[in-house]
Amino acid sequence: MQKNRARNLTGQDQWFRYWLPYQFVKLDVPGHKHVYLPVNRNYKPLGVMSEDWADYDDYLHQAVVFGADPYTYEDVWTDGEGLYLYDDNPASRQDYFKRLELLLGRSMKLYRP
Repeated sequence: MQKNRARNLTGQDQWFRYWLPYQFVKLDVPGHKHVYLPVNRNYKPLGVMSEDWADYDDYLHQAVVFGADPYTYEDVWTDGEGLYLYDDNPASRQDYFKRLELLLGRSMKLYRP
């Protein structure tokens, strides 16, 4: 992807900003390990465009359960601090879909209570 296109992906009116995972946030679910909610660039569950507070527990049905600790996944995350798929540097969006493909190739399933 060209750098100028990658730069524009996260504009306020862009679909990418709201519907594709920016980060995976750990949820504490008793009896389950590695339950994470994918959130968009505004730290809201995917698809949520409102500026209102979003209680992540209300979106547990959108969470995924990774088969292993996702912090151990190599070449997926943009940093070691959190489970981010891109950052404010447009270069991180140029290879976003390659890293997303690596993530989707890992063992994961939707959370079911």
